Amino acid sequence: MRRPNRTRASPILVQSAGKWSLQAASAASDLFMLPSRRTPRLPGFDYARPGVYFVSTCTHRRRCVLGRVVDGNVYLSRVGTIVEEEWLLTAERRPYVMLDSYVIMPNHVHGLIVIQERLRDEPAGRRQRSLSSIVGAFKAAASRRVGAITGQQGRMLWQRSYHEPVVRDYRELGRIRDYIAANPARWATHA
Repeated sequence: MRRPNRTRASPILVQSAGKWSLQAASAASDLFMLPSRRTPRLPGFDYARPGVYFVSTCTHRRRCVLGRVVDGNVYLSRVGTIVEEEWLLTAERRPYVMLDSYVIMPNHVHGLIVIQERLRDEPAGRRQRSLSSIVGAFKAAASRRVGAITGQQGRMLWQRSYHEPVVRDYRELGRIRDYIAANPARWATHA
């Protein structure tokens, strides 16, 4: 088993027997020793450029809050329905985005996002067109709405980040569409 890389934190202030002192984070607590994550992003690739992207994102701690799968069919919970609505609103709110196949599973979402060419009358601004801003806005909007109905504003709905391979050709696009469509049927073997 590979151990995660750990980054060393700055000294922290600790109270002991009524006195405050600085201690190394490793001696005081492992709280600040977070694993370093390797980015799945392609180095030097512009994720705002037109293309097809296969996006997968999981719920926080992979909790099954989005629904359930029975006999290969997905039945969305109230939270899952909100997530689906926000997913579909992504394309309505951004004229340069098209959505292709997608599936909302009990603890994750798979979907194909197409970033289209810039329209002539569209103002410049690459950051708002990037895949990370699109996915971030989707996750934030879904989290806000879920927090509002559950009374748990600020509670984490999603894991940090997401996975997004760039779809390179039509054959790969077909395989990904098949994978998305078959995901509910495979749930029993992976759950």
